Amino acid sequence: MTLLCPVCRNALNNTTSNLWFCQPRKIKFPTLNTVLEMSHAQLFVDGDRCIYKVIVAGGYTFKIWDDDEQKKTKIEYLKKTEKKFHSKVKEFSWHALIEIPAVVSLPWHNALKVAERVKTYVVFS
Repeated sequence: MTLLCPVCRNALNNTTSNLWFCQPRKIKFPTLNTVLEMSHAQLFVDGDRCIYKVIVAGGYTFKIWDDDEQKKTKIEYLKKTEKKFHSKVKEFSWHALIEIPAVVSLPWHNALKVAERVKTYVVFS
């Protein structure tokens, strides 16, 4: 079974029989003026169905649950953490932006369209 990354379209690697992930790559976050090395996608597969996805696209993280019990999408954004001490190391954390009670499917490879759609979700929520 071969799964493709929804963002970069490369083959995903698996650590166990159920967990698949994209190779870590440098992802640019223009609003923070930084580049971080992280994985585009992580998928948890149960049988032939993908029931949990974490996708980083357009400067946002999408946590998508798609199983029989719950169908929802949580969108988070990256924010610079305020430091109490002077340090040259930048620290970031994810903050919840919106939670949608449905499974979201977007053109993950197109960062501009993803960012536009997130803005639309925020306006109409």
